[in-house]
Amino acid sequence: METISDKELKIASYFVNTRIFWHRLAIFLLFFADVVLIYSVSLKFLFYWGGAMAHDKLIRELQNDYVNLTAIHSTYQGSPLRVSEVKKISAGVDQIDIITEVINPNTRLFAKEVEYRLVQDGIPQEVERTFVLAGQRKSLFAFGVQGSVNSDIQLEIVNTRWQRIGDNNIRHKILSNMEVGDLKWGNSGGDFEISGAISNGSGRGFWNIGLLAIIRSGPEIVGVNYTTLFKVEPNEVREFVINWPYDISRVTSVTVLPDVNVYDDSIFMPLFTRIIDPSGIDQ
Repeated sequence: METISDKELKIASYFVNTRIFWHRLAIFLLFFADVVLIYSVSLKFLFYWGGAMAHDKLIRELQNDYVNLTAIHSTYQGSPLRVSEVKKISAGVDQIDIITEVINPNTRLFAKEVEYRLVQDGIPQEVERTFVLAGQRKSLFAFGVQGSVNSDIQLEIVNTRWQRIGDNNIRHKILSNMEVGDLKWGNSGGDFEISGAISNGSGRGFWNIGLLAIIRSGPEIVGVNYTTLFKVEPNEVREFVINWPYDISRVTSVTVLPDVNVYDDSIFMPLFTRIIDPSGIDQ
């Protein structure tokens, strides 16, 4: 029987102990890795669970209405346009002229487009369009309407498009620089005639300016008419004449009002350039 020397036993013991050490170390490292993995997974789960709860809470809070839209709208939404009494003026056999006022009570809202129509004896008429400046009392009219002064006629606002403007909007001050003066009126040869002049002190030229004439006998309106002046230069004083094809008696006062949409860029002549008429004829 072969004997094993002490040296060989020591070498064998060394290899056995080394293998046992590495085996135990591997078991420990695997155990440690399992602990780290379980800890990481648990931590991720806790973070996910906490985040999911916070997300659910945020979603629930977003459903709450923290902005009081009703209060905001009641504060900043403009008041609706008001319509005054419709006045009917006889303009011949079975014909009347109609005039009324549309009042914009808002100082910061410009009614850029107002759709309206007459309702005559319960029957709606064709829809018309106009504008009403901020704070303006604008006269609306219709000439030669079939009917009599006893007809039931109302003016109905169909729709209004608003535009917000600033308190010191320079355009809104343009009309205050237009003055109508030197008014004269009277009957002549079966016609009633108003003459006068408008001074454009706004510093801007206009392709057209509307003029609404209102004739009164005492407090009653007895006649209305409208004309348009074309190509009114800056600082120009333009004379005008407005005619009615019939006599009007007992006239006590005449009012002529400029009618200009100062927020429509197309009505302004260009500044510091050659003036070109929209018809294509250079001036």
